[in-house]
Amino acid sequence: MLEVRNLQYQYSDETEFALDVPSWSCSEGARVAIVGRSGSGKTTFLKCLAGLLQPGEGEILWRDERVKGAEERLVPGNDKIKLVRQDFGQDPHMKVVENLRKYILSHDDDARADRIKKWLNELEISNLEQRKAKHLSGGQLQRVALAQTLLAEPEVLLMDEPFSNLDPVHKHDFIPALRELFAKEKMTTISVMHDPVDALRIADQIVVFQDGQIIESGTSEEIFRNPKNLETARLFGLISVLSVEQNNAFFNHPLDKVVLDKKVWFRPNEVVLSNVKAKYTVQRKLPMPGANWIEIEIDGKLIVVSE
Repeated sequence: MLEVRNLQYQYSDETEFALDVPSWSCSEGARVAIVGRSGSGKTTFLKCLAGLLQPGEGEILWRDERVKGAEERLVPGNDKIKLVRQDFGQDPHMKVVENLRKYILSHDDDARADRIKKWLNELEISNLEQRKAKHLSGGQLQRVALAQTLLAEPEVLLMDEPFSNLDPVHKHDFIPALRELFAKEKMTTISVMHDPVDALRIADQIVVFQDGQIIESGTSEEIFRNPKNLETARLFGLISVLSVEQNNAFFNHPLDKVVLDKKVWFRPNEVVLSNVKAKYTVQRKLPMPGANWIEIEIDGKLIVVSE
């Protein structure tokens, strides 16, 4: 189990941001996605887990062994918990296979070749083996960086925006392949995600950060369908937010939903245009799978419903 106890971190006394996680844990083999707005503490949390930052207080335990912070090691980091490098870490003038080979120097040539071949095949980039890094696209470099990290055989893999350089078509195909790979390897993975759909597709557990704190966590199903905070609902796609009075005044059949932060919220597919009784003005029709979405304005309030 990976466990966090009273973790606190602040970059300097001059910034208002502070990471504060009193308690959090995940089981071995879990696939976790961390979501939240920019600046909410997601990447800082990952770096603390990886031993790349020195917490001001608290501790991180992996299999009951404390993860040392950056100031406690000659080279910051942890052998068992690895964060995929965001700068890719590749020498642009070296071939992919040469870049990967330098990260497993402790193995003999045959063992290195076998392991490199395995991860190139698993990540579907074996065709890039002899290509120089400077000739790779951002998405290709991202996969090579992932292969580089996996070669170290980490017990916990940390990824920060792992699909940021992939175009939508490649991302659509890569996510299920990666999910299957992690399940086969029984690898604990924790990923920071910008796209909520990516988070739902790659992870079984979702953790939501706001202002340096975890505001809720749970299964993907729980977080998407029954969020406990309006902030969480907003993170997982377009929603409209109304007061209780507006909910009663706008619709023939007011929405029967859990009120969050004294507001009623809904996704476009939860309300059809025919349920609107108040006078409205159509602003725009948005083509969507299944049914078009309609932007309408009621008394200066813009909401989105289904056609």
